[in-house]
Amino acid sequence: MNSSSFKGLATRAADIASTAERTAPASAQIGGVTIYARDEQLLQEALRMISNTINTVASGYTCITPSFLFGLCRNDVPIHWKIFRACLNAEARRGQLELVRCLSQNGNPFKVVVASSKLDEFRIRVFQIIDLAQKVSEITVRQIQDAYYPDRPKGTWFVAQQMLQRAAYLGYLMPQDKWSFKVPDTLLNAQTEVGGQFHPPKPTRLA
Repeated sequence: MNSSSFKGLATRAADIASTAERTAPASAQIGGVTIYARDEQLLQEALRMISNTINTVASGYTCITPSFLFGLCRNDVPIHWKIFRACLNAEARRGQLELVRCLSQNGNPFKVVVASSKLDEFRIRVFQIIDLAQKVSEITVRQIQDAYYPDRPKGTWFVAQQMLQRAAYLGYLMPQDKWSFKVPDTLLNAQTEVGGQFHPPKPTRLA
């Protein structure tokens, strides 16, 4: 299957060899992925556009899953997943964003993307959620959405869910289903033993 993509990018040299006027295509190694283009100028221009699009779209959300980010980026740069993922990881290595672990309702870890401009906002909101868990035994996604996004813009239900899933990954909540989370019994018992409070950790690195 042809693997050519945005501006003639490809992950196989053979896919662009016929348009390269019999000269060796330009290439760049990004992580474990080699990306090819007809010439160096085109390659660098395309990679720069992809990176800028990833960062711009991600900065519009407190957090966002890679798959949803990919879908939004494709509206501007119709790239293949393999090239997108390589560029996304490169931006994480450059410190433009972080890939943060969360916990699904099935108990499986997964990662969300947090733009560097949103790191403080994400940290603060997650630890506010953890603080709220001191006072209640159950929190719903809708409660968090209404607290931070009262107008309920598109996509914010999932953002609220992912912040709760981050708190779950840290051990302060436990998913009941995709709509609600509860405080684990071990923490409820600990609160009782120490006078009704526990203290969340200080926010440092997210991953």
